[in-house]
Amino acid sequence: MNKITGKSGDNGTGNNIGGNVSQNSTDNGSNNITGNSGNNGTGNNIGGDVDQNASGNGSNNITGNSDGNGTGNNIGGNVGQNASDNGTNNISGFPVTNIGGNTTQNTTDNGNNSICNGPVCSYAQPNTTPNTTSNTGTNVGGGGDGGGGGGGGGAGAGVAALALGGLVAALAGGDDIWALEAPQDLTGDTTQAGFWCNAKLDYVEISADQTVAIVRLHTQDGLIERQLPLKDSGDGVKHYGMVDPKTGEYVELSFNPATREYFFQESGTRDGKSYAVKSHGWLNKKTDAMGAANSNYKLDTSSCVVPPAPEAEAAPVTPPPAPEPEWKTVTTEKHTVVDGANFVTGSAKLLQGADDKLGQVLQAANDNPDIKIKVDGYTDNVGKRAVNQNLSERRAAAVKDWLVERGVAANRITTAGFADASPIASNATAEGRAANRRVEVSYTVREEKQVRVDG
Repeated sequence: MNKITGKSGDNGTGNNIGGNVSQNSTDNGSNNITGNSGNNGTGNNIGGDVDQNASGNGSNNITGNSDGNGTGNNIGGNVGQNASDNGTNNISGFPVTNIGGNTTQNTTDNGNNSICNGPVCSYAQPNTTPNTTSNTGTNVGGGGDGGGGGGGGGAGAGVAALALGGLVAALAGGDDIWALEAPQDLTGDTTQAGFWCNAKLDYVEISADQTVAIVRLHTQDGLIERQLPLKDSGDGVKHYGMVDPKTGEYVELSFNPATREYFFQESGTRDGKSYAVKSHGWLNKKTDAMGAANSNYKLDTSSCVVPPAPEAEAAPVTPPPAPEPEWKTVTTEKHTVVDGANFVTGSAKLLQGADDKLGQVLQAANDNPDIKIKVDGYTDNVGKRAVNQNLSERRAAAVKDWLVERGVAANRITTAGFADASPIASNATAEGRAANRRVEVSYTVREEKQVRVDG
């Protein structure tokens, strides 16, 4: 196994390789380049072409991860992937992989090629015709290559221009890779005919350094591969996950290395409908027979429920014309307060300032000859209650006399005195006592307003 690992903080580059990268693996060998960076950084920056050749259960992997708005992999030149005899080539970048030139994928004899641009991978099925795609990227220059075979070996020759933003380790060793031995059923929204009908969790693989989880799903539309970066390792459990920025689909895998137990779930919206699928089981140490893309089995659709056809839309109904507005009488209560400042202190004699407030009452009485007017007098709590009671009654009567003198019939006005009952402020302060020395005048006016009555 040959491995180059780089790690950088924000705005940095995990691995910066100036020129070409060549990975060749046979006989269970593997080559891995892994780069991780913080916010707005680049996981792997490769200036030239990438050439991956895998056969005899060999595997080549380039994995780049960046947080925030960064770039997982930035490859300036062309990408060529050739896989045969159960060989596997994979380039995965999160949140995005940029490829400056052309991409060519060739598979024979159960070989597997995949390129992950964000969360979803373009997956070359076994024994398919060559597949060529094109993406845009940024060009930089330099050179480097590495080779691996027989399950191990020295670091590849010609690796140059490694200007790394963080720690780089080129290691050879036998780290365990945990993988799903056989496809497992998904549970959840898998009975409806369509994309998720009887879908399976086809394969799971945890990278040797346990920083990336590969999840492959077998759906009615074929194989979909997800590259999930490690989010945290709380309580010894590895949590991998991502949210597709385009579709909003949420994918999560948790794995406990001690018990080998995994939990997988994915949720989102497809075809306008929400869905959630899950799987639970155990991973095993990866063997030669595990991991090959398996397109030979077909998903059973006999038990899938076909949703009913939508009902034909009824002809639009023309609503009846809206009724003409009608007049409706409503009752509004008016309220006027004549406070103590409008009386001579300790007296029921009105001051000239009371005319403005009482003038509003007089206008309402003249405009509405049927209304009744109620006048209530109040005092503060200073002095004897009997004196205050008499004063409150005389102040209410003074307001009535004022209105009668100006033409309001006496039988339309009622008066009452309540001394210091019902205070509207605290009697502990001079301001509060002044507010409590008052006369309240209330009356009810009937006004007509236009309201719409439903027919």
